[in-house]
Amino acid sequence: MSEQPTYTIKEAAQVRADELSKKRKEKVVAIVVDDKAAFFRKPRRAEISYAMTLLDKDPLGAYGSILSATFLEGDRGILDDDDYFMSAAPLANQLITQRAAEILK
Repeated sequence: MSEQPTYTIKEAAQVRADELSKKRKEKVVAIVVDDKAAFFRKPRRAEISYAMTLLDKDPLGAYGSILSATFLEGDRGILDDDDYFMSAAPLANQLITQRAAEILK
């Protein structure tokens, strides 16, 4: 009988993120905090716009709005437990990707 390979939480999260990316046909990323993993998609323009209205007065609210809006599956403790949320919140910025742009004269 062959043994199943054992994965670390990070390895298992990466495998699941790749599966979700293929299934959804969009980039899905995992945020791992200690023993918890949650999966997020790229935020839409309206979600970013709303978060930006909160940024000056409530930065944690802005991060929370992005993470809540883009959450797909996984351990909700990353969103609901303050200790996990405080670790994950700064990563919300990394969900917002930009392409390189330039003006040609």
